[in-house]
Amino acid sequence: MDLQKLLRAGICVASVSLSISACTPNATETTTTTNASKAEVTVEQAVWEKLTADGDAAKAKGDLKKAEECYQAAVEEAKKLGETDPTFGKTTANLADFYYAQGDGAQADKLYKQSLAVREKALGLEHADLVQSIVGLARVASAEKNYAEAVAHYERAIDILNKNKLPVSDDVQKEYAKAKENASTSKGSKKEEVGGKEDAATGKGDTTGKDAASGKEAVSGKEAESKKDSASGKEAESKKDSASGKEAESKKDSASGKEAESKKDAASDKK
Repeated sequence: MDLQKLLRAGICVASVSLSISACTPNATETTTTTNASKAEVTVEQAVWEKLTADGDAAKAKGDLKKAEECYQAAVEEAKKLGETDPTFGKTTANLADFYYAQGDGAQADKLYKQSLAVREKALGLEHADLVQSIVGLARVASAEKNYAEAVAHYERAIDILNKNKLPVSDDVQKEYAKAKENASTSKGSKKEEVGGKEDAATGKGDTTGKDAASGKEAVSGKEAESKKDSASGKEAESKKDSASGKEAESKKDSASGKEAESKKDAASDKK
């Protein structure tokens, strides 16, 4: 009985072992696949790094056409690692840096935003690698005189660096201070412009308007005075003419009377 129980137990154990073996992948095959994937990623990473280095070297020599080609090729190579991979985000930001340096703000802004979206998804919202993309957006905003937007980007970048206990470069600090100053000045100018429009509309606080009104009143007064003088002159002239007419009429009547009297006297003498 004891022997039979042992045999049965051995058969069961063997069966379980066979079942587990059938369901478990070959360890050697799994290791080979993993190593192949790692090797492929390593090659792609090496190609990306080489293209980026070549782009940097070409830019330093002033060969901007070759530098652009290398950076663009690096972006395409990084895509093979996945468009959500941090490497793709970094490569895109490098290309954005290149376009910004050449004065192409529109293209740079587009790539910085794409880079930031990739990095936020892959690394989170407070990773230090985000700073490159955020500062890039701040610089583009400042160049386009969107100072309030630039200040917001600089403050976020500085906050991330502080949280990661990393130093803020002198350049970023100076750019941030300049953006704040410009933002403040810009707000003041807009406020004055709005105030000026309101004053013009209401007539309040507009000394020029008052002066113009005073001038208008002065002109109107002079015009009224001139009209009054003109009327007085005409009236005087009319009176003068009337007096002259009466005098002439009187003289005429007197002459006629004297002539009639003379003729009457002459007729009497003849008789």
